[in-house]
Amino acid sequence: MSQQHHLTTTSEPPQRPVHPPSSPETRQRQPSIRRPSATTAPQATEAPWEREIPPIPADVSYSILKDERFLNIKRSIDVRLNKKVSKETLRNIALKLKAQDPTPYERTFICHVLPGMKVGAGAWATAHFNPDLKIEILGLSLEQEKALTARANVPSREVIGTWLDERPFVGSRITLFRENGVLFMESTYPDGSSGKEEMVEGTLRT
Repeated sequence: MSQQHHLTTTSEPPQRPVHPPSSPETRQRQPSIRRPSATTAPQATEAPWEREIPPIPADVSYSILKDERFLNIKRSIDVRLNKKVSKETLRNIALKLKAQDPTPYERTFICHVLPGMKVGAGAWATAHFNPDLKIEILGLSLEQEKALTARANVPSREVIGTWLDERPFVGSRITLFRENGVLFMESTYPDGSSGKEEMVEGTLRT
């Protein structure tokens, strides 16, 4: 009589491989893995002084004609404007020009000229740091120009021509006219005063 033997086996789950603990040297060699974080695209940043200075009006432009420096004592700048501007715009341009050079100059002198004005023959306006900022319009300001050009001509005069004298300190409206057959030239100033002189007519010889 044969005996049957039943062999029973038990199935065990596969064992995970066991790795020896890493040594300090091994941990140092292993690169650290960081998960990417959600970031926004980098944006252009402004310098601190640009955030503090109001922007220049879009219809105003200027170019630097001369920029001379003497150690940290003095800086002289000649600027040509594309047109007349307000004192506030002159202030903002001056602050911007000064801030673009980090050197702490004791004094900074800025002279503004208009289109057609010769550099060195007088400025239309100045903006000087000496050391505090002081702005002066030496020629006719926007407001003065509007007031002078709006003045009506005297009906009894035969007006030949009018124009503005933009020279510093003597800005005025010039009127060339004939009255009672006599030729005159009149200068009218922003404060309302005026003066006229008789002109002598002649023939230009060529």
